[in-house]
Amino acid sequence: MATSNLKRITAQTLATWLGGKVPALAGKIHTVAPEPTEKANFPCVVILSREMNYEPMQADEVWWSEEAGDGGDIDDGKLILNVGAFTGVFEIRVYAKSVSERERLEDAVLHALMAEEMRPGVVSLTTPALTVNEYVTLYQAPVAYMLDEVEWREEYAFENRRFSFIDIDVEFPALVVRNAYRIDDLHLAINQDLESDVPLDEIVIDEDGDTEPA
Repeated sequence: MATSNLKRITAQTLATWLGGKVPALAGKIHTVAPEPTEKANFPCVVILSREMNYEPMQADEVWWSEEAGDGGDIDDGKLILNVGAFTGVFEIRVYAKSVSERERLEDAVLHALMAEEMRPGVVSLTTPALTVNEYVTLYQAPVAYMLDEVEWREEYAFENRRFSFIDIDVEFPALVVRNAYRIDDLHLAINQDLESDVPLDEIVIDEDGDTEPA
């Protein structure tokens, strides 16, 4: 399961981008749903995370601690590895005081998502610097948001329309922290192996021709 922290940051990254694209929503896009009765806060948009799946892949190094400086010796022996992708769905909700206001905001949100020059309907962003399993980094992860539908659905409560919503697909990396083996560590391991004081008469050769202590 994707960590709650990374899902929240991924939703906030989209919220910041969307607020810059739709001036009427600047400062009014949230990642926590308001109560339906809080009409004083309308109009607003809420981005919520739904189900997430994990797709594993071969580990790939994406960041290590020396990248945080200007060539200084600040290596703490930590690596950030990408070990796959979290894929899933975010729900975008539009709250408004009137039908006409909500429809204008729906159009503005769709227009922002479809107006990308490289791939209309696909928004590629990077997160702020991440903290992975309480390890602070300067790594900014790539995130993709993909529009898969254009029909807004409506949520009702006691025949009153609460909000309209649409789903978008999202993909972001699965990151882990691991210890790195530095050159000094490898030299030490090799020297310790060469200085082994196992007597020659206690070394045997196995069927594959490998030597090992008897």
